[in-house]
Amino acid sequence: WGIAGRNYIALPKARTVVRLPEGFVTKYIEMGGADKPDLGQWWGRHPASDVTFKLAVDNYRAGMNVGVLLEKLGVGNIQPLKLADGTVAYTGTKGGMSGVRERAMAIPSIASEKVVVIVMKFPDESTQAREEAAIMQSLAQSKLISYEKAEALQPLKLDIQTVATGTTQTSLANRLPVGALHDELFRALNGTAPGQPLKIGSRVKMIVDVNQL
Repeated sequence: WGIAGRNYIALPKARTVVRLPEGFVTKYIEMGGADKPDLGQWWGRHPASDVTFKLAVDNYRAGMNVGVLLEKLGVGNIQPLKLADGTVAYTGTKGGMSGVRERAMAIPSIASEKVVVIVMKFPDESTQAREEAAIMQSLAQSKLISYEKAEALQPLKLDIQTVATGTTQTSLANRLPVGALHDELFRALNGTAPGQPLKIGSRVKMIVDVNQL
């Protein structure tokens, strides 16, 4: 249903690549069962700022007003936003309980008859003021991709690599194609302890991203 890299979520069925700032941990939540393969959501959280998001895909119908779709979600102050490839998305904000603020964006992909909706949730107004501009700058780099490029997308892969001279857990962990918790993921993959030296010539498990996005 999708591929989450270091700073993106690629959605082959929607032919859309959503750009994210680095630092988000992501997870796919399956919904609807195998008989409804289009249903599901991506959830994400930024451990440092506690900003979270939910991303979902809906069907795009001819003549659909994407701004109205956001209005149905309770979003106001809706404005068009031109993405890196010229696609016009729509974005707006809405308030929540206890000072929680949300920023929503909808990206129509007419060719694939899908619309991608991502809702960012800020824990408080001060976090929104501090983080929102950078998040929106990244989201504005989202883009649509061709059918051929969508078909060529590959999932992240497990790879076995040899430890070279000067290699440390941290240097290898920083190469993992995830947004956050690199060290924790490396230790989980390899069963190592924090700060444990790696033996030159030993083999370690790594995750690699072959997509050029």
